[in-house]
Amino acid sequence: MLLTRHFPELWKFGTHERAARGAPLMLWTVISQNAGAERYSTFRRSGLQAGYAVTAAKTLVITRVLLMGTGGQLGVSIGYADADLGISAAADGANPVLLDSSSVGTPNVLALTTALTTYEVDVYYEIPAAKFPRIAAPAGAATMFLQLFGHEV
Repeated sequence: MLLTRHFPELWKFGTHERAARGAPLMLWTVISQNAGAERYSTFRRSGLQAGYAVTAAKTLVITRVLLMGTGGQLGVSIGYADADLGISAAADGANPVLLDSSSVGTPNVLALTTALTTYEVDVYYEIPAAKFPRIAAPAGAATMFLQLFGHEV
C-alpha cells in the first residue's frame, strides 16, 4: 500500500515518517557556556525539572532540533549519558556518547551563526533505553536554549 501525506495515520517528525500513530515528544534544555570549560545539560520534558530518561525497552528517535543562543559562531553536540547531569554541569556523565561529532569542540551540523536567531535542523538520532539525552557545548561565553522533537519506538 502506498502511503501519502494524506494517509490518516501518517505522522511526520522532522524527516522521519511513521505509518503508525505515535505520540510526539518535546524535550528542552538550557546551557550556559563557560569561557574556560565545556558544559553539559540533560534534556527535560516540558513542565518538568528532572532529566528525561528513555523508557525501558524503547529507543528515542530525535528528528528535529530547535536552537537559539545569545552569541554567534557556536556549535553544540547532542548525545547521551547514564545519568541526569542537570543544567550547565561542569562534568559529563558516565559513559557519554556523542551522536554528531567526534569530540565536544569538533564542528558539527548544530551551529549558531547569528545571535538571537532560532535555527531549526532536521536530524535523525537514536538514543537507547534508560539513557539520558544531553547536550555538550565547548568553552565559550553564551547561553543557548534547545528543544528536541521526536518519539519513542
